[in-house]
Amino acid sequence: MSAAVEAGMHSLPMAGALSRPAAPSLSSDPYRLLFPLGVLLTWAGVGQWLFFSLGLTAQFRVVFHAMVQIQGFLGCFVAGFLLTFIPRRTMTAQPAAWQVVWAAANPVLLTVFAWQEKWAWAQVFWLLQLGLLGQFAVSRLRKANATRPLLPSLVWLPASFIIGLGGALLTPFAAWHDVGRALVLEGFVTALVLGIGAMLLPVITRAQGPSLASPRSAYVFQVAAVVLFIASFFFSSSPRFAYAARWAVVCAVLVVGAKLWTWPTEPGLNRKASWLAGWCVVLAYGLLTLWPEQRSIGLHVLFIGGFGLLALAVGHHVLKAHSGDGAWLRSAARGTWGLLLCFAVSLSARVAMQLDATHYLGWMTVAASAFLAGGVFWLLEAFTRRARV
Repeated sequence: MSAAVEAGMHSLPMAGALSRPAAPSLSSDPYRLLFPLGVLLTWAGVGQWLFFSLGLTAQFRVVFHAMVQIQGFLGCFVAGFLLTFIPRRTMTAQPAAWQVVWAAANPVLLTVFAWQEKWAWAQVFWLLQLGLLGQFAVSRLRKANATRPLLPSLVWLPASFIIGLGGALLTPFAAWHDVGRALVLEGFVTALVLGIGAMLLPVITRAQGPSLASPRSAYVFQVAAVVLFIASFFFSSSPRFAYAARWAVVCAVLVVGAKLWTWPTEPGLNRKASWLAGWCVVLAYGLLTLWPEQRSIGLHVLFIGGFGLLALAVGHHVLKAHSGDGAWLRSAARGTWGLLLCFAVSLSARVAMQLDATHYLGWMTVAASAFLAGGVFWLLEAFTRRARV
């Protein structure tokens, strides 16, 4: 890696010099609490699939599943990443320990109340989480803007909080429930992936840092893309047109912005997993556009292959980079192979659930079991110092 690129990347948490911190703490390394917590919560969201398919429970909670997977599992990874990334990118203060604990408590309480089907109370903790992360992000970005220009793609960061907040506020109204639900379940994480992924994937896969100077037109383009993306959720009369608009935004911001067509040049299987997850986001929106009558298939490509795999792959990258385990980052760890295999099986089985209704419960068992096993592989690899390859 050239000295210039390395210098431009020193503030990114996933790149730069690999060294073990002298005294990790909740403030310096919030991901150490939030990432494993996210995996544990996904066992609650998906574990009920397994119990139901095996006949151990009589009820399958669809709303609980969706809520915990997005606002619990992915919400923990989003919080852990943002509380780590923003201070390093902006050279501002780390979160206080109480903020990290609060960020961990919100998704747990959301899960508890969602299980009891107290949806309004569950969403209170989602709003509290958005408020915490939004205030943290805006306060740091405002301070940083006075000393260094912000990257155009970071426009998506405040946009994601607006999307998540707006969606939560719309869901109680019958006329706007579907729009609000889509904003929360699809829009919030997609916006974060577009904003941060466009910057981060080149760093992870090619050690290519973002340009420190951007023309005004780049900011105008990102704002226009945000407006089109949000507006697409209100095209309820034409789902294909709505998804086509989102697909266009994803291609323009993520594929072009991250040059996603470029094969990873940095060694390491986990880097390729991150790259593959980025393409799954693109593929999912393509399927949703071309095959809207099978919306569930497209959404699960998005959630499992896109959001889920990307969260876990980036999570591993953060953990290993911050612990100085460069050997792992350059390796093809068996745990990463296991994770990829489990997610491929889980996604394939989830698609089969839609296409082979005769064996619906059997495919559900396979999909849930594989997804849960992927979480086990992730945890085992996360707490292993050296990969054995």
